Amino acid sequence: MRDILNKILSLLGDEVDAILVTSAANCFYCTLSEVDEGVALITKDGCFYYTDSRYIEVAQRSVQGFTVSMVDRQNPYTKQLTQKIQDLQIQKLGYEEASLRVSEYQTYADAFGVQMVPIQKKLDGLRAV
Repeated sequence: MRDILNKILSLLGDEVDAILVTSAANCFYCTLSEVDEGVALITKDGCFYYTDSRYIEVAQRSVQGFTVSMVDRQNPYTKQLTQKIQDLQIQKLGYEEASLRVSEYQTYADAFGVQMVPIQKKLDGLRAV
């Protein structure tokens, strides 16, 4: 498990401070968990996984190497991710441009207030080996 996270962490540096993982395939790759709903935020200061109440118990048991948090109507993905991004002073956030709808991208970009950097090819390249 740690080898996979280390590969993903190797993408962090000058280009991006953190990576937002939203696709099911890459969430599975980085967490090795088959939780059907959630997003991951991977930073040098920690890895964070967010999911809703339908999956929280299985995520807490199976998503290793991540701090797992539950989202709900009062604390949706955007609110929790924005808070974490601000807390960690992230300026450049890598995202999966091929798997994020335009409306989702715009919601995240508006909420986060950081530079959004496409990183899909590099992230997918780690799984291609």
